[in-house]
Amino acid sequence: MSPKILVDANLPEISGRAIVEVRVDRLEEEALSNIISNSREYPKNSPFTRALKERVQELLAEDEALLEIERRLQEEKAQQSSEDLNRKISRFLAAILSDAAAGPAESTGGGGPGKKGGRGNPRPEITPCDPPHILEFISPAAVFVPEGTVKMLKFKSDARPPKYSFHGDNPRCFARLTGSGQRLSLLSITGKADIDGRGYGSVTVACADSPKAPVSNNEAAGEIEIVLQTTDGRTLSARLAVGVARKPEERERKRKQSVRPEIIFCAPDAADKEYLKEFLLEKNIAPLTGSLEKYRDLLGISDKECAYWGVKTERSGESWLIVEINAGHPRLIEVLKTCTTAEERVQMKERIVEDIVLDCYQHAFRLDDLPSIVHEEVVTNPEDLHRAAEICLNLDKAIRMASLERKVGAK
Repeated sequence: MSPKILVDANLPEISGRAIVEVRVDRLEEEALSNIISNSREYPKNSPFTRALKERVQELLAEDEALLEIERRLQEEKAQQSSEDLNRKISRFLAAILSDAAAGPAESTGGGGPGKKGGRGNPRPEITPCDPPHILEFISPAAVFVPEGTVKMLKFKSDARPPKYSFHGDNPRCFARLTGSGQRLSLLSITGKADIDGRGYGSVTVACADSPKAPVSNNEAAGEIEIVLQTTDGRTLSARLAVGVARKPEERERKRKQSVRPEIIFCAPDAADKEYLKEFLLEKNIAPLTGSLEKYRDLLGISDKECAYWGVKTERSGESWLIVEINAGHPRLIEVLKTCTTAEERVQMKERIVEDIVLDCYQHAFRLDDLPSIVHEEVVTNPEDLHRAAEICLNLDKAIRMASLERKVGAK
């Protein structure tokens, strides 16, 4: 039987790790004929087999040991998901442009002075000839390879593969490094490209790092030589001086507009923090913070009714958004208890946290696409009481929306 029987028994995590074996060795021939087909690959689709599957499924679904294993596997999976919460929220916020500054962007910076370089005109085609007479480097100038980098040296020729190639059982092209310079040992040939249809090939030279004696200036090391053996017995060669250069300085990429979030789950002293850790699948539940205590005093409510608060700060030149959430809020606990699995509970928690973080984000940073008049009203309103009242309403909205989305998804 397929693993689907475990899924149907509400054991989805176990289904990928276990098999169910139903032994029918001692059944009589008549019983076996109602279960096993002639090929023995799949059981027959008979009333007897369907009844057997239903019974096996009932036994699996009622097995307390299996249920405990399934619960533990689901919690481990959900715990992993919970540990990725800050990373997921970072990606969520990265889509919103603001005046926040974060790490380097994936693309390099642009917009510098001067005109952009073009591709230029293509090099002229070298007419093929056999036997060949041309073998020259494109540029005669000495080449200096910086430490830790590679450089491609192009040459031209009227020879053509496969007769004239660096590769194969009978190569006629060869490349080597020669010379007596002290730095020659840092250089090596790491690639050879055969002559293409237009008459151009290349040799790639790499320069290794030298941490104990780094290169400070351009230093000559030797020559790279390309040799081509023609079919009429001649030998063509081309030489180019090579050396080593100082390791290039690392340049920081253009900084992108973003913000790094830090989600802190906390709870009042009277709350059962061990239960909340297990229920929310969080490694740590902190004591109630000063921001949440301010929220409590502004609205005149109890500790457990505190919702959340967000403040912005800067660390090492990056903008951070610190969001403190009361993990023991009755409405939050109530809606999470409606989830049937730990994984579903984590998904619901993440959905609510997204709304909370977005609300804190738009109050902490200037959004590019928000009209300035509206932004000033949202961000610079000095009345903390007004902000606390907004948070109270927003938490209720976030919980209701997450609950509604879960019901729609279940349908």
